[in-house]
Amino acid sequence: MTSGARIDPADFLHLIPGPAGERSTLVFEHGTLTVKLYAPRGVDMQTPHTRDEAYIVIGGRGTFVCGKERKTFEPNDFLFAPAGLPHRFEAFSAALNYLPSLSPASFIASPALRRALPKPASILPLAR
Repeated sequence: MTSGARIDPADFLHLIPGPAGERSTLVFEHGTLTVKLYAPRGVDMQTPHTRDEAYIVIGGRGTFVCGKERKTFEPNDFLFAPAGLPHRFEAFSAALNYLPSLSPASFIASPALRRALPKPASILPLAR
C-alpha cells in the first residue's frame, strides 16, 4: 500500500449477517493489521485472542468487560483488549456496531510503550 485508507462502516453493514449468519465482515487488511466490522446480537461469545485488539464503537451502548474491569461505552469510544485477556460486550443495545482491529501481540511489545497505553478496558473518547 502506498497511500492511506478511509473506511466508511456504512459500506459494509449490508454484509452482516453473512451467508452462514456471521456477525462480522472484513473491511481492511494490510500486513499484520486486520480490521473488521462486527455487529453482535444477543450474546457476545468472544474468546481471548492471540493478538491485541482495539475497538472503535460506531453505534450502540453497553458494557465492555475486559479481565476484571467493566466499563460502559457509547459511540466514538475506543476500547482496548490485550492479547490473551478474556473480554466481551454485555448489556449492549441492538444497534451495536464497532470496528475491531487486530495486530500481533508483539506489535506493542516495548515495556515503555505498554506502560504508556491505557489499562485494559480504559475508554478514551474520540473527538466529539
